[in-house]
Amino acid sequence: MNGRNWKRTWRLASAAIAVGLATLAAPAAGAASFDCNAREISEARLLICGDIELSRTDDRVARRLRGLEKRQGLGLYLSLRYWNARANDARDECLRDRACILAVYRAQSLALDRLQACLDSGARRRSCLRAALTNEETAAKNSAGRAAP
Repeated sequence: MNGRNWKRTWRLASAAIAVGLATLAAPAAGAASFDCNAREISEARLLICGDIELSRTDDRVARRLRGLEKRQGLGLYLSLRYWNARANDARDECLRDRACILAVYRAQSLALDRLQACLDSGARRRSCLRAALTNEETAAKNSAGRAAP
């Protein structure tokens, strides 16, 4: 093999390796709110990582939540984090039941809609936010329970 062919072969091999590594490092469906390549991952998260619609829904909910968190004081920020952790627990209880996971995401989206409405209204904001978080946490648990087999 002459020097010119060797260099060309080396460049092609390097490019193939780089593409292969990039493919391995990227999550399957692009779920942004958690690491799809984590060692310990729930069955629900595995399903989300492999399902484009679930992954996009997860990403959309996570982006909306981050947007709300940025606008809040520490107390409400912590409440939102706690609320989201409980919603994620409800989602993980769905295991590999796609309908159940979608129901949890729907409940989260409704809660975020209500939270946004509370933020946009000036009257009794704190009680409105508290009621929205409490009611939607209960709704998410109920949705997950109904959709589970």
